[in-house]
Amino acid sequence: MNRILATAIEAPAMVVKPSTPAISATTRKTRAQESMTFASFRGVGRLPTSDAARRPLVITTPSGAVRSGLRLAAVAAGLMSLLAMVGPARAQDATSAALPFHLAPQQDDSTQPPPAPLPAPSVGALTIKDPAEASDYAAAMIINDPAEQGAALEAFVAKYPQTKVRAEALENALAAYLEARDLDKVDALSARILAAEPDNARALAMGVFVKRTRAASAQGPQTDALAEEAGAEAEKGLAALAHWRGRAEASDADAAAVRSEMSATFNGALGYRALLRKDYVGAKAYYVAALKADPSDLDNAYQLAVCLLQASPVDPAGFWWAARADAMAAAANNSQAQAAIERFVKPRYARYHGGDDGWDGLLTEAGSGLAPPAGFSVAVAASPAAVAVQAVHDAPVSALSFSDWEFILAQRDASPANKAAADKVWANIAALQSRGLKMKFDAKVISARPDGLDVAVTDDNQQTGHADLHVKLTAPLARTPAAGSTISVTGVLTGYTPTPFAFTMEQAEVGL
Repeated sequence: MNRILATAIEAPAMVVKPSTPAISATTRKTRAQESMTFASFRGVGRLPTSDAARRPLVITTPSGAVRSGLRLAAVAAGLMSLLAMVGPARAQDATSAALPFHLAPQQDDSTQPPPAPLPAPSVGALTIKDPAEASDYAAAMIINDPAEQGAALEAFVAKYPQTKVRAEALENALAAYLEARDLDKVDALSARILAAEPDNARALAMGVFVKRTRAASAQGPQTDALAEEAGAEAEKGLAALAHWRGRAEASDADAAAVRSEMSATFNGALGYRALLRKDYVGAKAYYVAALKADPSDLDNAYQLAVCLLQASPVDPAGFWWAARADAMAAAANNSQAQAAIERFVKPRYARYHGGDDGWDGLLTEAGSGLAPPAGFSVAVAASPAAVAVQAVHDAPVSALSFSDWEFILAQRDASPANKAAADKVWANIAALQSRGLKMKFDAKVISARPDGLDVAVTDDNQQTGHADLHVKLTAPLARTPAAGSTISVTGVLTGYTPTPFAFTMEQAEVGL
């Protein structure tokens, strides 16, 4: 039976804080041994030990490099006021709103393997002729704490300003500060590197990431300003990426993986800027490019869904991407992000399709795919007029809700069948009141005067500020309620107007 979803809750359009750039599969130890500084974006923790988390997202990038594990994602629950796409929760820091990650439980000492020997000097260190300098660099590269490692690498560059590995050391410091989630130091060090090397792609990627993260946490004009800054740097980053080459010691696969990570960062920031500008066509192109480079990015998948579902006309591929983001959040055990995504997409899906049937199947399909299949579509719901007629046909009129009454009565003039459906609803209301029953509603005041009120009863009308009930009072009010306040009204429904829809209530009394 088709149901009328008049009380659907709409989530706001910009969500998410941007995710932390993708993590190279190269481990800290291997990178320290081989100075794999091409791995500019670093891991933030191990997988949870739950059964669901033992099946991490494993994405094969276009380069063929396989990366496994959960990514730190700052998806707020407001998107989620985008995200809602993103509310009060947006002001939380990246850690509190992040996809969960947990360190593996500490093993009992008796079962631990013997300590591994210290790693060999890095390739970078081996290019340094001065033994003391090489030793200092190797020592900084094997520090486990990322914040300490970043500081040690900066101190190394200060101590040896002419070192041959200056660029390598600063880029590794950037990666360490990002792992430590110290955005201030990432931003400052990125700016320092760019002052000397304006086309440094990795520094540009780090700066873009920080600005997009801060844009999603900001509010009002500051969000737009930071998104514009991130977009401007992302344009420079894409230009720099065109001639970027990985370090000589990096394998082709690893260098290609990092290129994909940076491409996703730049294109995602440009998509976010376009989304805030309401340039949905431009945003779609950037998000598609970002997801081609990194299909595991939850924020970009969700924001692409928002872009497609807010376009006119609606692009049904947006439902696939929303289901993809929903499935990714579920796989990461991120119930907060999952709930926010569903608050945004489910009412839209039900209105577009005419019900929620098929959504679970779409979740399964999108959870195992990287892009919508060719020819993907979602069946379009019947017209509102047809739905109104069908609703009266499918259920007893007495079982319909107040929101259903409004919906069916509003379609009265669409066709003779709609008039017959509306007459049945109104006859049911009249029959209820013929037994002396009065209607009582909790409502939001839209406007008030001593002898009457205009109020909104349904959730949708309360959100949009549309008065769907004109109240005529039995006696003037001693105190006029303020617009926006919630009151209760009791009275008799005596009529209605279909467009714009509103009931008329007489013999009414107000409870403040």
